[in-house]
Amino acid sequence: MRLNLPTFEPKINQADNGPMLFDPIRKIWVKLTNEEWVRQHIIFLLISKFGIAKSLIAVEKTLNFNNLKKRYDICVFNNNAQPILLIECKAFDIELKQQTIIQIITYNQVLDVPLLWISNGIKHMTFKKNTQNHFELYSDELIF
Repeated sequence: MRLNLPTFEPKINQADNGPMLFDPIRKIWVKLTNEEWVRQHIIFLLISKFGIAKSLIAVEKTLNFNNLKKRYDICVFNNNAQPILLIECKAFDIELKQQTIIQIITYNQVLDVPLLWISNGIKHMTFKKNTQNHFELYSDELIF
């Protein structure tokens, strides 16, 4: 599927349970799903276009919210280990809805990141924290 993100040549291997893709952040082979395809394109964008060091990117980490274990897709940190960008990825065939916004805002209640980005690889929405600590739609295009 052609995404609204820069293209790249990921490492892909065939396994017994289907194609596997190498994640350069987690340094593991992961099942190639539509959501993983989007996630890896975004990781490539962060590293190649914005020069973000791999060591400042966390992928699929667990966090606790109201005694529930949740897992975010991507979080980018600054050099002081403070989270600065939280990204929620959806498969390219999944529409971005209010539920996705609620999901990332829920994760952010734990992380307190000033910039949120949701993407299905085709449509992108960025939300920025305002002076009242509320999030506003900053852009509904790929702004990065």
